[in-house]
Parts: sequence; structure tokens; C-alpha cells
Amino acid sequence: ENASSIFRNLKVILPSLFGGTGIVGLYAQSSASVQIVDSTIIKTGGTGSNVPWGMSIGGPGGSILLVSNVIIDITTDTTMVGGGIDFAGQQFVMRNSVVKYTSPAGGYGITAGGGIADISGSTISVEATAAGTATSQGIENSSNLVISNSIITVNENISEGTGVLATSNTVIRNSEVSGSGYGIQGPVDINNSSIFGGLKGILKTGNSFRIGNSQIGGGHNGVAGTDKVVNCIDENYNPIPNL
Repeated sequence: ENASSIFRNLKVILPSLFGGTGIVGLYAQSSASVQIVDSTIIKTGGTGSNVPWGMSIGGPGGSILLVSNVIIDITTDTTMVGGGIDFAGQQFVMRNSVVKYTSPAGGYGITAGGGIADISGSTISVEATAAGTATSQGIENSSNLVISNSIITVNENISEGTGVLATSNTVIRNSEVSGSGYGIQGPVDINNSSIFGGLKGILKTGNSFRIGNSQIGGGHNGVAGTDKVVNCIDENYNPIPNL
């Protein structure tokens, strides 16, 4: 707590079985400042109430997390919902990294809450291997988030799952976001990106969205005069009417 830590060339292998209700590869709370570089966190197996997370960083203070060239690959048989990175704090930055989470119930790639989040050059994927009631999310965001040059994929066996669920300002540039249910939910600004959803590409759930020069697979529910759609095409490369 209240400490600054740097991890380089770290390899964390989480045990397949654990006696408690959860297990985390890297954990820090309060006002921790954590950098993790050129490292790997892996988990394979685990059942029952064993809920795995690759990292859990943050608390009531101003935590900072910097992630660069890191692979988080978690595959579990638990029916509980875990994820790759759980962050709450002042600043979260991720560069050139991979977060992969696979389980029967699905889960979260990244949950980002608090101040500022910046994800670039990264791949985030979540897969539910069995039909269930959980709704997986590639990124659940309640911070001011910028996503650039990244790929975010959520796949469930039922028509649920969202690539990016945003409850705060989110900017997406030069990226690909897809969800078996929805590509994106929430207030977003999107440029030069591809957004795909099995039910809808962009689902407006509150504040307005703006999207330009992009591909929207599955359509959107934008409203003329409130939302902006400019120079976009659908999954079949047909023009989408401007709003």
C-alpha cells in the first residue's frame, strides 16, 4: 500500500486450484503506483468458487498502473466471473499488451474506473465457452478512456456480450471492437474504426455518440439532431445514412 513498485521480466503462473474464493496474479490497493513491463501472467484450470483475476490494482487513493508488453492469459473452468485487469484509481496506461480471458461463464477483459485510462496497440479478448446468464465485456469503463490501434473481441454462445461498455467519456480511434451482443454501449466518439455487434453495433444507452469514417456492423440506434454519424458503411460496405 502507498508504495511504488516496478516489475520487469516477471512470469506469474496462477495455481489451477485455490482454497479461497478468489486468486489474483498481481494485487495492490490504496495509493499504489505499479509498473509492469515485459511480463506474463498465466492461469489454466480451476473450478467452483475459484475466481481468477490477472491484476487488481487500486482503492480509495490515487493509484497508478502502467502496463507495457504484458501478456495476461487466463483460462479457467470456474462458473464464477473473473477477468484480466481490475483497476480503480487515478491513471491507467496500457501499451502493446494482450489480455485474454476464457471461461464457461465469460467475464471481463478490463474494468477501468476512476480518473484517466489510455489503451494503445493492445488486444483484449473475452470468450464464454458455455451458454449462461453472465454478460461478458471486453472493457467496462467508468473513467475518461482513450482506445487507439487496438482490437477488442467478446464472444459468447448466447447473444450477449459487449466489446466496450462505457458509462463515461470514451474515445476510440483506429481500432476494431466486436461483441456477440453489442459492439459498444454508451457515450463514445469513434473515428476510423470498425465496430461490430450481433444484436447492434452501437447501442445508445444515455448520452450522445459521434462516429465518423468507420464501419458499423449491426447498425446503431442513434437519433438525428442528437447523435452524429458521418461517412460510415455497414458490414456489407453499403453507405449508412448520415445523422
